This record gives sequence, structure tokens and C-alpha cells, in this order.
Amino acid sequence: MINKLARRSIVLLFLMFVVSFGVSGQNKKMTEEQRLAEAKKYYELGKDCAETDLDCQILNFSKAIKLNPEYADAYVNRGVAYDEKGDDDLAITDYTRAIKLKPNDGDAFYNRAGAYADKNQIARALEDYTTAIKLNPNDADYFYNRASVYDETGDRQAAVADYTRAIEIRPDYTNAFFNRALMYEASEDYERAAADYTKAIELNPVDPNAFLNRAAVYHILGRNEEAIADYTKAIDLNPTDAETYFKRALVYIEKPDHEQAIKDYSKAIELNANVSRYFYSRAASYSELGEKEKAAADNRRARELDGETDN
Repeated sequence: MINKLARRSIVLLFLMFVVSFGVSGQNKKMTEEQRLAEAKKYYELGKDCAETDLDCQILNFSKAIKLNPEYADAYVNRGVAYDEKGDDDLAITDYTRAIKLKPNDGDAFYNRAGAYADKNQIARALEDYTTAIKLNPNDADYFYNRASVYDETGDRQAAVADYTRAIEIRPDYTNAFFNRALMYEASEDYERAAADYTKAIELNPVDPNAFLNRAAVYHILGRNEEAIADYTKAIDLNPTDAETYFKRALVYIEKPDHEQAIKDYSKAIELNANVSRYFYSRAASYSELGEKEKAAADNRRARELDGETDN
């Protein structure tokens, strides 16, 4: 028979066990919370690293992942850092891990698509972009980048459709207008190309490339005064591009204005004296003006640049 004192001791031991177990469970729960909080801290530190300090980003995202191996966003962001470093394989590995953890994360598919595109794995890139679009059909960048891949495959129709959708979502998407103009131009739809270049210029009036490309389209359409105006604007924005002077000269000779053309050819040669066609073209204008010695000199120089010698 157990006496009262013994019974009391048993009860006390039981209570001590219960309290001890409860405290232990609470400590374990707090440790888990602290671990996740620490992972979050390193994740934020990774995001706070300078945009160009990729090693800092990778270090902190890696610490976050070590503390929380199911931290999908950390995998995505570390993948982006690897991507920026040019390590597509490590980037793809991280994006894939993120997709397994969060299969409805459009950004993970989107970023993996970009890495596949960098590796020229076009089919996989298109598949991932398409999945990303299904998950988030209102992201203009998703359509824009898939359009770029379609462009690489030569599927201009699909590219135009995606650039158009990107513009519908984001009406001020300058690059989408510019790239769609390139598609129209390649398809010889010059009026639409000119219209898109015009919109790109309205959105970004300091981009010389938009003026340069629209000038070329205007030249094809026979709108030479407008072409000259655009080449002139492109030169104002980028006065050291020899090719722009050369192209404006080609429009001048159709007026014909060989004196102005010669000025542009000469400026192109001043900027880059190693292009034979600049000399051949200036020689032709000199000939039109009856300056045969200058024409002959330019022709000789052009042949020298082409590796030819006079017998």
C-alpha cells in the first residue's frame, strides 16, 4: 500500500514532467519561428544588396535557403543573381526548385524561360513563357519576352501578336512599339512600321535608333524630306555615328544634291576612314560634279581598303 507521502512524490514528479515537456515543446516552436525569421532577415539583406553586387545577393539568399530550404522566393532571387552572372545552369536549377515549391508562381517560369532562351533552348523557353502567361495573363513583360523568342524563330506573326498584347496591357511600352515596328519593317509593311516608330519616338524622343529606323522606312516610301529630317535628328542625338551620315547622303543624292551628299560622305569618312563604300559613294558624287581627280583618288582608296591594287 502506497502511503500519502509516496503518492505526493509521484504526483510532483508527474507535474514536473508535464511542465518540462511543455517548456521543451515551446522552446522547439520558438526555435522554428526564430529560424524562419532569420531566413527572412537574410532574404531581405539579399534584396538590399547593390544591384551589381551579385555575390552579396547570392551569399544572403543562400543563407536564407540554408535556414529555410522551402523558401521559394529566395530560390527565385538567387536564380536571378546567377542569371545575371551568366550561370544559366545554376539559375535554371534554382528556378526549377522554386517551381516545385510554388507551382503557380508565374515569375519562376518567366525567369526560367529567359535562362532557357539564353541557352538557345527555344522550345523550353516558349513552353515556360506560355505557362507564365497562363498563370499571369496581364503581365506585359511576359508577352514581350515571348515575342522576342518568336522573333528569333522567324515567327513574325506570333511575335506581332505578343507585342500587340503587351501594348494593350501597357500602352506606354516603348520597346514593344519599337520591336513591333521591326517586325512590320521585316514584313515590308512600311506604313505600320512608320506608325510604330512614331509612337516609340513620342514615348522616348531621345532615342536616336527610332529616328534612324523611321528615316530608313520613310526613304523606302519615297518620303525623302521626312527621311532627311529624321536622319538629322538622329545625328543631333548621336553625332559620332558615321553610318547615319552615310545614309543621309544616300537620300541627298536622290534629290539630287551631290554637294550636300559629299559633305555627309566626308563626315562619315572623318569618323570612320576604313569603310570602302564611303569612298566609292563619295567618288560617284564627285564624278557627277565633274571633279574627276577627287573621284579617282577616292576610288583608289576604296580599292586599297578592299585589298585591291592598281596594275
